[in-house]
Amino acid sequence: MSEELYRYMSFSEFVNMVQRKQLQLVSPLNWDDKYEGYVFRMMKTDEGKREIINKTLQYLNDQNEVMDALNQIVPKVRCKCWTENEDNVLMWNLYSYNNEAVMVSVKRESLEKIDNIDVENLRYDIEDISLTDEINKIINKSGIYFFEIFKCKRKIFEYEHEVRLFSKPSTYDELMSIKDTYDKI
Repeated sequence: MSEELYRYMSFSEFVNMVQRKQLQLVSPLNWDDKYEGYVFRMMKTDEGKREIINKTLQYLNDQNEVMDALNQIVPKVRCKCWTENEDNVLMWNLYSYNNEAVMVSVKRESLEKIDNIDVENLRYDIEDISLTDEINKIINKSGIYFFEIFKCKRKIFEYEHEVRLFSKPSTYDELMSIKDTYDKI
């Protein structure tokens, strides 16, 4: 038996999903949580960019590689949040949308079958955020892993049992033309 995942959403989002038979992914940089995508928010200022370059020099000789990737790749990241919590009062309260919310469920394996989508459980390990910690998540001696920043959340949100869907481009060219919507299974 497959694990069920749930999404609490507004009724209008639900109707749109059903009518179009598509799953809409969004940029996590637009979310309200100031701790998510911290490094990428720093890219908005020259001072932030300088700090990132200085921190990345301990891993890479060519800071342009990091800056190019952050400027080209990060704006293309798309996600959708789901949960393992079925019919949870806290989740209903958070996502009530003026008492017009619905909860949908889907088998995790169905979402995992969608082309170019990764389904990832989040880690709840962020307490005090620092640039060094965030850089260490995405850049190390093994390579550069930009999506790691979007796979963790502050411990206070552990009750959400969040699972995220990520767009998964396999090449740089695909990344530059990444879709926001995916046909459902």
